[in-house]
Amino acid sequence: MRSWRVLVLVPAIAHGDDLRVAPCRPTVTCTADLAAPGTLELELGYQLRSGITQTTPFLIKLPVAHWAEVQVGDDSVVDNPAVGVKLHVIDQTSYVPSVAFTVAASIPTSELIATAHASKDLGRYHVDANAGVAAWQGVRQPFAAVAVTRALTDRWSATLEPHYYAYAEPYAQRDGGAIAAAEYSPRPWLVIDAAIDATVIGPHAVAGLAGISIAPARLWGGH
Repeated sequence: MRSWRVLVLVPAIAHGDDLRVAPCRPTVTCTADLAAPGTLELELGYQLRSGITQTTPFLIKLPVAHWAEVQVGDDSVVDNPAVGVKLHVIDQTSYVPSVAFTVAASIPTSELIATAHASKDLGRYHVDANAGVAAWQGVRQPFAAVAVTRALTDRWSATLEPHYYAYAEPYAQRDGGAIAAAEYSPRPWLVIDAAIDATVIGPHAVAGLAGISIAPARLWGGH
């Protein structure tokens, strides 16, 4: 499930010095890392594809422990919401990436999505790799993506991500391409981004993306 984000105004309340957002970037991939338990995260987006198709996806995340997060999201508000759980199983070390697994189910289409996540900091670079499968009534669509993010300053970063979705007829066509994105984080709890997604495998198309990730509140924990 892709999670695009749109620039909207959301009130930020009760921010502590340790309140940080752990966004899924405006890409296919999502980080293996979780925010601190009790941190409510909102990701809201807008996508315009080939100047015709518009969607307004969202993702709501709430870590309930250092190793578990609940999620509710949709590719369009509100069309086919998905409820999921992410389990963070390995912390990053000097040699090992952080690892997590997400399982989500869409209602009412009965789509099931399972994703493996790996994330690693490499100096000024950060790498997120995802691989998984979406399934509808016995039809499966494997997918994979790798996002490489380069920190440009303490607030600006740039991301490049190739991604690929296999055939899953009659539910989905093959889709392969790359996303180029820029992210701006004026505060630890706020990330604003914009991106272009070019599909070169399957139906050729170009999409413009814009969005925001924000942690409006720490529901428990913190100072």
